Amino acid sequence: MEAQYDPVLQICKLCKSSFLQRHFADHFNSCHDEGNLFLCESDGCSMRYKTILALRRHKTISHNGPEAKSVLEDGQRMIWAEEVKMVHNNKPVGIYVGVTNYYHPHVAAADRDRDGKKCIVSKHFLSEGLCYCDHDTARELLTVAVLPRDNENKVAFEKRTLEVTTAYKMYTRQHFVKCICSNFTSTYELSEKKEKTIRRALRDSEFSKYYTDDIQQPFTYHVWKNSKDGQEAVAAKRVKEGKPHLIPLQKRLASSVTSAGEPQHKMKRDTEEVEGEENLIKLINAYGRSAVRDMCDKLSQEEKKSIDEKRIALGDLKIDTVHANKM
Repeated sequence: MEAQYDPVLQICKLCKSSFLQRHFADHFNSCHDEGNLFLCESDGCSMRYKTILALRRHKTISHNGPEAKSVLEDGQRMIWAEEVKMVHNNKPVGIYVGVTNYYHPHVAAADRDRDGKKCIVSKHFLSEGLCYCDHDTARELLTVAVLPRDNENKVAFEKRTLEVTTAYKMYTRQHFVKCICSNFTSTYELSEKKEKTIRRALRDSEFSKYYTDDIQQPFTYHVWKNSKDGQEAVAAKRVKEGKPHLIPLQKRLASSVTSAGEPQHKMKRDTEEVEGEENLIKLINAYGRSAVRDMCDKLSQEEKKSIDEKRIALGDLKIDTVHANKM
């Protein structure tokens, strides 16, 4: 590393940047270390950075690249993707596929997370602190260009552009394993040639490890949360919040099994409790907490009324029996 610094000219021999020798180690680690994952692909440039943001900043300043907030030309949209990960272990939950008119994927990702957006990731996957979006993984998959038609006004052209690019996004999503469901739809039908173009772009992208030729079914947050990974994420969060007694389900069932592998008498009771919890979770997911609370209140009132009626009937029966004995 020290061999790459010229103490006479006080410059880095690799990139000709000028600074004092005591700052060279920081510069080398940030811009040239072989362990840095993000390499500049411009001709004659050997800069390597720790983050994608640093690389894009370098391209903007040194290679006249687009500014951070730059947008594509009219009729162009970028299909991009990023990983959604679990907070407690940083393992991937799935892939989010988006469409944007921004030039940089990480800017599109940050814009999607703004308050007021209706994206399913922001509304659900980020709502309970179990998942987060790794914007460092945001990458371009392909760029779609829609050409204006003769005598087509701007409003109609923008509407058609949205319809076409959403269709590209939906088709892209179908060819990724563990892809997150989207709340956007499109009636535009892609030609076989366009579908082949999309599949080729996905195979050549940095998300190629998630690509498959077979059509995949995307999943929702509630499906993931009720899965094994989702339950582990819920349990990890409860432990972090100091509420380990709320962890039941698989762990509580496992704790009620003896060393010989035979379930104790407590197993049946735990199983019933777990089934009750699972049924309650399904009701809440389907109808919402308020609706379930109202249903419980109504059932409680009806049950109380039923018990009172039974008590009255039982009292009448007892009196009739007494009278019968006297007769």
